Amino acid sequence: MIVLVLDFPTLSAESIAKYINSRYGPNNNYSSTISTRTVQRYLKKLKFNVKKASFAPPNRNSIGLRIYRVAWCKIIDDILQTENVLIAFADEASVTTCEGRKYGRAFAAITPVLNIPLSKITMTIVAMVIPCYGVLYKFIDGACNGKEYAKFIREAIYFVRKYVCNKDTEIVVIEDNCPIHSTKDVEDVIDETKIALLPIVPYSPCLNECVEGYFGLSKANSMSTSGKNGEIAIKKEIESNWVLTTNRTFNEE
Repeated sequence: MIVLVLDFPTLSAESIAKYINSRYGPNNNYSSTISTRTVQRYLKKLKFNVKKASFAPPNRNSIGLRIYRVAWCKIIDDILQTENVLIAFADEASVTTCEGRKYGRAFAAITPVLNIPLSKITMTIVAMVIPCYGVLYKFIDGACNGKEYAKFIREAIYFVRKYVCNKDTEIVVIEDNCPIHSTKDVEDVIDETKIALLPIVPYSPCLNECVEGYFGLSKANSMSTSGKNGEIAIKKEIESNWVLTTNRTFNEE
């Protein structure tokens, strides 16, 4: 329920209860259902106010963006009907270590959640998820700029062309609207590798769900701390957890 409120702060208590009890919710395997009054009681106890909460810009669900999302999905549907096309999903997550009474780390991705200067980022993971085949990822020291992102795209496409598809396959890479995705270095890689980079609709991470799900799973398994072993140990632990999660948990299914 907490996660649902943070993701959808304007959702009513009735809608939250319906989702929890639906076949997609956490209560789908139980015979008893969660009532709307129960949700309201716990929201009040946790001091959540779903009517006034604002976790995203107000224009996130504007009429224009809703229409844009429908049009975007129709374009993807047309692409899927085309023969010899491969779709991949790309994204990145930056890591910052936080020193204080206890050492810890945080993943910098969505601005409303965590907004930090690039100088504070100690490590970045860039990944490309290819449905039915697997995932390609790379660890980068510090923040990821347009040059590093372009380099990853070039290396990933080289691997895909060699081991996944042939030179005649049209590759469409779906990505979000991060500024580093539209630099000249990236544009040069698009021309060089003969691929198409298709940005999602702003404020619509669900359209990039394959890679968002991958990062969510990997982040959830990388929240342990390395204590006072220092930044190098923390980064090594993140890399180890990331590789382990990718190999054991995030499979073709």
